[in-house]
Amino acid sequence: MGDYRVVYKNVGKKILILGIRHRKDIYEILRTREK
Repeated sequence: MGDYRVVYKNVGKKILILGIRHRKDIYEILRTREK
């Protein structure tokens, strides 16, 4: 169970990083559409 929790935390961090990147991309797309 301990190893499973460590893997789960690592996956969670990757998801957060990807989420932040996607948010930046969305903001850029919205800015270009406004222009």
